[in-house]
Amino acid sequence: MNEPKLMTMEQVRQGLSDRKLKQVSRESGVKYHTVLEVANGKRPNPTYDTYIALVNYLTK
Repeated sequence: MNEPKLMTMEQVRQGLSDRKLKQVSRESGVKYHTVLEVANGKRPNPTYDTYIALVNYLTK
C-alpha cells in the first residue's frame, strides 16, 4: 500500500503559484474558485478532500 504524500499548506500554495489554476481545477476535480482561494491564501484550511486532491495533483 502506498503512503499518502504530505505537504504543508505553504508548500501547496507554492506549488500552485506557477500553475494554470483552471487546468489544476479540471485535472484535480477541485472547483476553480476553491483552487483560486487556496492559491491566494484566502482559504488557509481547506477540507481534507480538497487538500488531498491538490497534493495528489502536485505530486503526480
